[in-house]
Amino acid sequence: MTIQQYLVVIPACIGAFFFTICGFGSAILFVFIWFVFEQANLLDLTTEMKDFVFMICIMNLLAAGSILVQKWREVTPKIAAFLSFFGVVGCICGIETLRAVGGSVWLKRSLGLLIGIALIVNLCVSTSGEPQDFLMKKVNLCVIIACGCTCSGFLGGLAGIFGPPLMLTLLSMNINKNSYLPNHAVFMLSFNFIQLLYNLFIWESADSDYVVAYLFVLLGAFIGVVGGNLVLPYVTQDIFVLLLRSILFIAAITIGTHKFSFSFACMITSFIILFFAVCYIYWDVIIIVLVWPTVKEKWMNEISSLVEQQDQNSLRKITDPHPVRVEDEEQLHDSKEMEMANVNLPIGSSEEPDVNHRDECLFNV
Repeated sequence: MTIQQYLVVIPACIGAFFFTICGFGSAILFVFIWFVFEQANLLDLTTEMKDFVFMICIMNLLAAGSILVQKWREVTPKIAAFLSFFGVVGCICGIETLRAVGGSVWLKRSLGLLIGIALIVNLCVSTSGEPQDFLMKKVNLCVIIACGCTCSGFLGGLAGIFGPPLMLTLLSMNINKNSYLPNHAVFMLSFNFIQLLYNLFIWESADSDYVVAYLFVLLGAFIGVVGGNLVLPYVTQDIFVLLLRSILFIAAITIGTHKFSFSFACMITSFIILFFAVCYIYWDVIIIVLVWPTVKEKWMNEISSLVEQQDQNSLRKITDPHPVRVEDEEQLHDSKEMEMANVNLPIGSSEEPDVNHRDECLFNV
């Protein structure tokens, strides 16, 4: 009995979750968790790259298929076919390059360096304003998208990680996530279908000994898709952009340090840096979440006291429909005292009360 065939449910779940909410990150996160298991000596079934690439294909097909089932009415056939064509061409070129060069380490490291440079450039010249819908009405936009899809397919076929070039394209064009995801699902289905065929008939990755592992990958992907659909309504455009840049940062570190002795340490460091960066950006939100129970209790107490005071005032109005104001009560009390002082003067006293003061008292009464 091997533990790896059950552990694969974890990277499949996390990868499918992030793919559902932003369309990217599934392969990068799957590879990262796979490397963590490898460092902990938990991979007792296989450590071959072709095997986890095949599992990533299964996970992506399920996640992309679920998005397409939910959003098929929002798919634009021309755009989806355009993305799929260039993605498939790039994927075939990447796989054939891999077969020709035999997985050159420095080629992959160079790609990681290029991704890091592109991310820095994107951060420096970040676009602003309202995000635009994913429409290809201009020739220059079609050329940019075609290049992004081709490069994504090429990187996916070569290194198993397809997302970075297309993510850079979306960030540079400031694309609205809601208009992009449905067409992206078609692109991912076609792209991963080609990879699946290569893995089955060229690389011969499928193995009957790994059937249980494949089933647990499907189970993890299903759980991740369900969780992603629950969170998706709360993912704003700003969070979408932050997720893309975070995944690009991790991809640049992961691919750029491929097969170095310190590559795993670099991956861990990138996640730690990313964690603190996100905490710094959303510090106010985190504080609100942490102190919300206390604030909520305080607000509820204040609301209860206000409601109770309002009820008392309403009850007082019902029992005494014509309440006497405090000022009126004080004036009435002073006038009565003046009357008593005038009445108590001795009979035959020559002292006469002050006329002005008396008139003031009468006026007050």
